[in-house]
Amino acid sequence: TLANLGNEAMQRGDTATARRFLEESLALRRRIGPPRAVASSLNLLGNVAWLDEDHAAATALFEESLAAFEAAGSDWDVGNALANLGLSHLQQHFEA
Repeated sequence: TLANLGNEAMQRGDTATARRFLEESLALRRRIGPPRAVASSLNLLGNVAWLDEDHAAATALFEESLAAFEAAGSDWDVGNALANLGLSHLQQHFEA
């Protein structure tokens, strides 16, 4: 899937390619995917933003993914999104 390709690119450190695949994945999933898939793409995009040290964007993406995971009723994913959100807030605190 596009999300898998984005995740692979992110793992290689190619955040530009990862973002491109994940943004396309998110657009498609918003149109036809289940809420958990939308949330997953948002969370992965948050990871890419975090790696690019854009912590404000990462925080916004993690917050949106958290709400979507909660709506989908996916407890494990809610925990993952909360952990990512906490790390992003912590990083912003240290940058201030």
